[in-house]
Amino acid sequence: MKLIFLGDSITQGVGASDHAHSFVGIVEKETGARVLNAGMGSTRIAASDLQWDEPHWHALDFVTRAAVLPDDCDFIFVFGGTNDYGDGDAPVGDETDKGVNTFAGAVNRLITLLTAKYGRERVVFITPCRRYSEEAHFCRVNGAYVAPFPEYAGMLKSLLEKHGIRYIDLYSDPEMPRPESTSETACFRDGLHPNDRGHRHIADRVIYFLEANGNIRAGE
Repeated sequence: MKLIFLGDSITQGVGASDHAHSFVGIVEKETGARVLNAGMGSTRIAASDLQWDEPHWHALDFVTRAAVLPDDCDFIFVFGGTNDYGDGDAPVGDETDKGVNTFAGAVNRLITLLTAKYGRERVVFITPCRRYSEEAHFCRVNGAYVAPFPEYAGMLKSLLEKHGIRYIDLYSDPEMPRPESTSETACFRDGLHPNDRGHRHIADRVIYFLEANGNIRAGE
């Protein structure tokens, strides 16, 4: 079984004590899958209008990176959205957007690209985890406040349902409640990145999805 994980720092493994305790590392070990970890810290689904003199992670949005991923896999899991809110220059946009500089437009573009490349049945999204700050008081777009984080999560789920894409809903998961501070909590290292327990829970959700879809059996 071949799995691709496209994501940000959480997919990369930030927050876990080591790779073995990251959700991707756990899935790889417990399923025996061949895994490509395409997680990259600070990246987001939407593109950025910011200009940089040197190559920068703002230019490595999910749509750009998805275009150069390998063509074959059993599933590709896409886990992002928190940095679209947190960076402050990616407005939510409208469901009909097609451009990559709004969150909604970039999600639409990414779904189109991935379903053409892998087929709809192989594409699975993971909604972003809750985070300590969700009210947009520190995030601005051209001097204006961006939408609260729940609007990003809600837009993502709405678009996935519109396109018929399956997803694992971590945002509404009662076992990963919103962290109450930037100090370590039950499931989070710092108010944003999951700790070992949080990564374990994400891995369990992914493994359950794979078991439910007949790709592995428990213990394989």
